[in-house]
Amino acid sequence: MSYKTNPRYLQLQEELRERAKEKMLIETDEALENYSFDELSYELQVYRIELEMQNENLRKAQELLEQSRLRYTDLYDLAPISYLTLNADGIITEINFTGTLLFGMQRGALVNQDFASIVADEDVDCWKSSFDSMKKDRVKKQCHLMLKRSGAVTFNAHLNYVFVESTSEMDSLIRMAIIDISVD
Repeated sequence: MSYKTNPRYLQLQEELRERAKEKMLIETDEALENYSFDELSYELQVYRIELEMQNENLRKAQELLEQSRLRYTDLYDLAPISYLTLNADGIITEINFTGTLLFGMQRGALVNQDFASIVADEDVDCWKSSFDSMKKDRVKKQCHLMLKRSGAVTFNAHLNYVFVESTSEMDSLIRMAIIDISVD
């Protein structure tokens, strides 16, 4: 059932409309005394045109946002190298399509997983040390590590990552690019 056909929604919508009518009558009784019909008609037309112009601007803004989202998807998700986003605890919060192919896993299996769990056992300490150093120093880091694909197959990878300070909309995070440098 659509929310627009929900009886509770329809009832609330009708109540809101009735309250708006009552408020309009109270406010317009006082305002109408000072205006002629022609003046009110003119003002109403001006408001209508203003609303149409605002609506057109909103449509254009929405279209630009959609184009931006598509560019982001193309740039991030379909990039030729693997991109990951980690939270400050090292948990994968985002991974692009190329990254899922690199690790041979579905996105859902990688997101919310500790990045250290896909680092080969012999390189976990190196990863943790480098990761902690990057968070402390807030500088771009890079390293070579052995990482694990599905099926416990390891490969040699080059990682570039940087700490991104917290903004009002999001917590601090780490942006990472991974390149498979193993020889096939």
